[in-house]
Formats: sequence, C-alpha cells, structure tokens
Amino acid sequence: ESRSYAAFERLPGSGVDEGTSNRRGLLEDFRAWMEVGIVKFFSAWRNGVRTIMLLPSPEQKPKNVARDMIEETIEGLKWDRVVNYDQRTTEDLIRQAGYPYEKLMVLTEDGYVIQLDRIPRKKATRVVYMQHGLLDSAMGWIANGVVGSQAFAAYDAGADVFLGNMRGCPPRRHRDKSKEGHSYWKFSMNELGLQDVPAFVDKILQVKGMEGVEKPQIDLVAHSLGGAASLIYLISRLIMNQPHHISRLVLLSPAGFHHKKIPPLAWFFVLLYPLQPLFIKFSPGLFVPTHSLRVLFQKLMEDIHSLPALSDFVDYIISKGFLGGDKSSWHRSMRLPHYNLSEGMPGTSYQILLHICQCWKWQSFVLYDHGPQGNYETYGTVKPLDVSAYYHLLDVPVHLVGGSKDGIVPAANTRLHYKVLRECGRDVTYKEFNYGHLDFTVSVKDELKVYILKLLQLGGNQLQGNGSKTAVPTEGWAD
Repeated sequence: ESRSYAAFERLPGSGVDEGTSNRRGLLEDFRAWMEVGIVKFFSAWRNGVRTIMLLPSPEQKPKNVARDMIEETIEGLKWDRVVNYDQRTTEDLIRQAGYPYEKLMVLTEDGYVIQLDRIPRKKATRVVYMQHGLLDSAMGWIANGVVGSQAFAAYDAGADVFLGNMRGCPPRRHRDKSKEGHSYWKFSMNELGLQDVPAFVDKILQVKGMEGVEKPQIDLVAHSLGGAASLIYLISRLIMNQPHHISRLVLLSPAGFHHKKIPPLAWFFVLLYPLQPLFIKFSPGLFVPTHSLRVLFQKLMEDIHSLPALSDFVDYIISKGFLGGDKSSWHRSMRLPHYNLSEGMPGTSYQILLHICQCWKWQSFVLYDHGPQGNYETYGTVKPLDVSAYYHLLDVPVHLVGGSKDGIVPAANTRLHYKVLRECGRDVTYKEFNYGHLDFTVSVKDELKVYILKLLQLGGNQLQGNGSKTAVPTEGWAD
C-alpha cells in the first residue's frame, strides 16, 4: 500500500536535520569548555580559601539552579559526549523515516565487496535501481526525508528500490585482504561500469528471482559519475551481445563528456595532468582518512551551518571560486552523516580524477587511457575506446536531465550525450531544470520528483525521443 506525501520543497538534507538538534560544533564546544573552566577555577579557589581559613566544608549544598546547570554541562562535556558526531547510516535514516530496509553485500568479479541498500517491496515486478555520483553514497537518495527524497517517492509509487554503493564507499573491503590498503584505490570509471554496476544488477536479479519475480522491470536512475558508469555498463554488454536487463535509463547530470565547460577546480587537475601518475602511485585516494579528522570536519560544518552569514559566504566561495558558479547548498550537503561515519566516508580514487581529465583531453567520453601499449592490450586499439561511438547500440529509452546552474557537469556537457544519441536515432529525451549539481539528489524539489516518477511509470515506447514534449532540438544546444 502506497503512503501519501505532501508536495512541497524542503531544504537540502532536511531529512538528515531531523533529530540532530544535539549536534555541536567547535565554537559551541569551546564556549562550553570556557564556562566549565571558569566554574572549576573559582570552585578550586573557594575550596582553597576554605582550607587555608580552616573553615568547615558545608555538610549539604544549598540548592543552586545555576550550579546545577553547570554541573549538567560538565557531565555533558565528558569525552564520549563531546565527540557527538552523527554516525547514522543509510539504514538508520530509512528506518527513522518509517520505511523497511534490507542490506545486501555484493562481491564483484574482481573481488571488491560493495553494499547494496534496499527499500524492499518484495512482490513488486518493477524495480528502481539508483546509482550515486562522485564522493556520494546511497544516503544521497534518502537524505531529504520522506517528502523530499527520490528513493522514498519511487517506493511510494510501488517500486522495489535498490540503492547501490560503488567501490570507494564503506565497507571498503576486498576478498583479498592484501588489497584493502593502497592497492584498493586502483580503479577508474572502467571498473565502476564493468564491475560494480553489473554486480548490482546480477544481485537484484538473484534476489528478485528468489522472491518469485523472474523478470523484473529494472529502471536505472543515476547521478553524475553513476550515470557514466551506467552507460559504460550498457554499452559493454551490448558490444559483447550480452543481456543488460535494464528497461530504462534516467541520467541526472551524467558524467562522461567534460570538455565543453569545466569548473575552475578541474583546471587544477588538468594542469597537473602530467603528475597524475605520481598521485596514483603515492596517494591511496581522495577521502578523509582518520576518524578524528572526520569528527573535526563534521564539527566545522556544524559551526558553518549555525552562522547563516558564514554559511552563505562558504557557499559563495565554493560556488564561484572552485565550482564554476554551481548553486548547490554545499555546506548543508557536507553535513550528511556519511562524511563522518566511524567506518569511513565516501571516497574516490585519483584514477577517477585522471579518467575525467582524459575525457577532457580526448574531448569525448572514453574508457580509461592506459597509454598506446596498454590500450592495445586492453581494447585492441592504440586509442582508448570511445563509449559514445557505440551509442547507436542502446536499445532502451534514455532520459537525460541537466541543470542550468550545474557547475560540476554543466548542462552543455549533458547536452552532448543528447546530441550524439539523437544523431544515432535513439529513443532519447532531454529536460533542463534550474538546478545545481546536488539538487538532483540531496535537494530534490517537487517538480523533479514528479517528472522522474512520470518517466518511471511509463512503459515500453510510450515516451519517444523524436516526438516527446521534453525532447529539445539539437541545433544550438551542444555548441
């Protein structure tokens, strides 16, 4: 039975905000410790004077409301309470919202242990599989609470919902324990699309088959890097003439093309492109490595969040200075619990960043460039395989969604996917919202939620790219 939900907008991460009023930042901790220090100092001074003057200690303390409040503060500032980080998991947030939950562990062919979160509707024949983007996890799909989260909306619409966590997310384990250190991070977009996504799809088919649903309709909704991985998965299966089991693709600001417009931060990696192999060799990956640093990071985010002027300033600096004017609410997004979990935070490899730079260099959506010799051994050509050159093989509807305020994957790059697919005569649509990059996941507005549900509820070829009202003309869009 579907639950009802109101149609109104919520701030980014509103679901995460619920029940977190006890979280404190460094400034609040410092102020409380100063108060405690002052009280302790005068208490010691008073006791010292009483001792020197040989005054008897009072047998019973008179009732003192202020003192009692201070003692409660002192009790609250014991170490295990000072480090009051939010370590709720995706499971905690789903159950807190009143939905069922199931955790599935998945083993990829190359030995990585990755996690598939599920909001189960076991007898449903329709499956919505959602795949997160860069430095994100399954939590992004449910972070906006019951009203504002795409995963909950899909479940309410009658779907069995699966949320994939690609390698780089906890539990960060490998079948071979020797590969859980530095070597764990040796992966690019290739592995995400050729290993992780197929492992998730196979697991979904296995689980649904055990529940008596032999041929579920699997609609794949992916954001950013997850979109690129999903396209790599489908293209690789079609090239090898293998079934992919996907009925529909909904790609929200997908990665892959990056040369039309890139944010200022990306130029840093482009300029250091010749040094990227050194980063890969000596640095394990991009993430906050220790629990203490994650707690510090979370408390700094709480301080920023508690000061509206500072939070607006931080968003402005991140947006204008690093991310090409992206309008996402970055300080709120970074308060998500998965960035301070004791078991780790979402991370990525430097090979992923290098791979994105390679797409910029080749001005196309290519697989990882191993160099002429490595490419020949891997792909049979001296150049990396161009994924978009095989878009003509796609045999399912593809719905592209771009953001006019997206500075990470600007709409001009998303429209390139549309242009190539349209030229191939594929079943493709494109719609653009006035959104930043994170507005597609942790800050879902009602118009996007309704639009995606409309796409997912349409079956077969009811929505054709060449005749859809959401399709846009090629001319002038990809320039």
